[in-house]
Amino acid sequence: MPAKKIKKALPSLKKVNMNLKRTSYLFNEFFVTSTKYKTLANLRRDGKGWLLMNKLMEYHYAQKELHVEDLVTMIPSKVCSRATLLSYITGCEVRKVLTKTSSPHDKRIKIVKPTPQFVDEFERWSEEFYSDDNWEMKTDYKKL
Repeated sequence: MPAKKIKKALPSLKKVNMNLKRTSYLFNEFFVTSTKYKTLANLRRDGKGWLLMNKLMEYHYAQKELHVEDLVTMIPSKVCSRATLLSYITGCEVRKVLTKTSSPHDKRIKIVKPTPQFVDEFERWSEEFYSDDNWEMKTDYKKL
């Protein structure tokens, strides 16, 4: 292969440095904020918790009802089984991450919402994590 083609195939040094900085940042952010935001850390420890947290907060901010059954169908079975997810949701209710209430229209339908305490913790974390400008990560987490 000619030298010119090899050079094109390799990423630029600027891009490599930027990606190294991002990966280092995300690695350090996880450990630093996991000690500050315990409930959030519990959800961020695996895929099902991360997905649940994001859907829960998405529906909260959109002011839309999130039904347990809808949430279960949103999180793919390759992430966790239905039974595991239902058990996890119950555990989140016990840990005061979310509340489950019956729908006023159909008592069989359960609506999940984040607790005010969890919303507060999520907002404190996201305010620390992201700037309001262009979703840039703003806190410089130092290497541990």
